[in-house]
Amino acid sequence: MNKLNIIMNEKIYKDQYYFYSENIDCKSIVEGLNQKFQLKLFARKTNLKKNNKIRFDSIFLSNNIFCYLLKIFLSLKNKKDSIYLIISITPFTFCAYLILFFFTKNIFLYLRSDGFKEYSYILGSKWTFLYSIMFYIMTKKTKIIACDVHLSKGKNFHYVKPSEIDEEWILNRRIQKNKKIKILYVGRFKVEKGIFNLIKLLKRIDDRNINLSITCEEPKFTKISNDIIKFLPYVSEKKKLIKLYDSHDILILPSYTEAYPKVIDEALSRLKPVIVFKDIKHVINGRLGVYCVERNHVNLKEIIYFIINNYDKIVSEIKKNQLPTKKFFLDSLSSIINNN
Repeated sequence: MNKLNIIMNEKIYKDQYYFYSENIDCKSIVEGLNQKFQLKLFARKTNLKKNNKIRFDSIFLSNNIFCYLLKIFLSLKNKKDSIYLIISITPFTFCAYLILFFFTKNIFLYLRSDGFKEYSYILGSKWTFLYSIMFYIMTKKTKIIACDVHLSKGKNFHYVKPSEIDEEWILNRRIQKNKKIKILYVGRFKVEKGIFNLIKLLKRIDDRNINLSITCEEPKFTKISNDIIKFLPYVSEKKKLIKLYDSHDILILPSYTEAYPKVIDEALSRLKPVIVFKDIKHVINGRLGVYCVERNHVNLKEIIYFIINNYDKIVSEIKKNQLPTKKFFLDSLSSIINNN
């Protein structure tokens, strides 16, 4: 087995026995690649509890950037036969790359999201130059892996399709008829995810027949809950997440920026239609049962009722999709790293 060092910006919580991540991607990639490589993970430490237990313990956590960089530098003792996989471009991973640049050529960079748009929505468009600098430097020497063609900005890259879908996701699928229209949002409670905008749109629709359920890790926002907007406990366990999809009619993804959101495939695997806004229309990617609308309450209400009034026909179309699987994603990622 090749030695693989994964470098993330992820904040990981550790109790007396186990490690926990906020992002399910971290858990999936680490556990999956651990079956194919001699693996080490370098990440940041947090004292805030997270929900995704990682079944892997060769994880090196750091309280600050100096400790983070030192641990990565010390890992270079085995640089001759070690490979480095940097996940996402952030100030922490950028500094790590600057160290690796002088000591090894075996560096892969996995781009999962559009940092240019994220910086624009979070910090303002005038700050995208910071990401531009990091992107330009980090893509000079690395071998790029990306889940969408636009992430590489014209540079050569290896394409992967992230997925959590396995056999369990496509078993015992059923259509549950709800008295009211139940829409589900699964994701983070962040500005760039468009969730604040979605809440405003639903309030403007003011239709008591349309309910929104939100599942996220930020319980402090539950005070927003009312008759049509409900916060649910965060769900990380697969069986519970499947039941959550099954109990709703539609998944909605209000993000301003996305690359390859896995929740779309999860919803489709449970025969649930999906609504996205035009900002991210590229994520449809030919999949049936995904509908794109303008970011206004009139169009949103129209598409919700169109889906409900044509539900059986839409579900029949969804069944025609060929969805990527978790195994295919991990095999593809492993093959790219081993053969390039």
